[in-house]
Amino acid sequence: MIGYDILYNMEIKVFHQKQEWVRASSDFIVHNLHQCIEKNIDPFFAVSGGSTPFPVYAQVSQAHIAWDKVTLVQVDERFVPASSPESNWKHIVSSFPSTLWKDMVYFAYNSDIQTIQYTVEKALPEKIDMMVLGMGLDGHFASLFPQGEYWNRVNETKTLITQAPDTYLTAQRLTLSPEYIYQSQHILVLLSGKEKYEYLMKYNTGNYSISEFPLQYLHNHPNIHIYCCLES
Repeated sequence: MIGYDILYNMEIKVFHQKQEWVRASSDFIVHNLHQCIEKNIDPFFAVSGGSTPFPVYAQVSQAHIAWDKVTLVQVDERFVPASSPESNWKHIVSSFPSTLWKDMVYFAYNSDIQTIQYTVEKALPEKIDMMVLGMGLDGHFASLFPQGEYWNRVNETKTLITQAPDTYLTAQRLTLSPEYIYQSQHILVLLSGKEKYEYLMKYNTGNYSISEFPLQYLHNHPNIHIYCCLES
């Protein structure tokens, strides 16, 4: 069963079964990548980490698509070595075990965080074609957190170095900037569990600033969809 809600201008599809949510999310991603390829556009496909999207990525990886035309882009990363359990990239790669990409743009670890940022900044395209995001229980997306100083200025770079709140294990992060994320052609936000859905709907009044509820930053995007699975 699929239900619908509206948050600001963002349509939310609510799925009661995980398998249905995985299939619909995968179909949405693959459809948009296919459309790019059919238009002779080699798409840039940006993916977030966290535990929520990995079943979807595993399904996407099985799609019959010209992966050699697709560039995989990492949305954000903790400043940790790739061998760390905290590494987003390690889990992302494992979700696409045999995919042969055209290229990959990711926050490859070295001891100088500014060098990592600079390398990714240079490699990014003008805009992302298909962006996949998650949302934390504090409303953050990518590594863009409530009360972050980046909400109070215009960020002219495609990437940022940010700090997670003290409640997170790894504070220092690298992430795509909110302005760059907003420029994406299509955005899919994946949520899993009743707790996140209830948190999302709690902010449905609109009486909160972006700094209090970061996902609100994206509410005017013309092609944003939120797929929420109530079954954890």
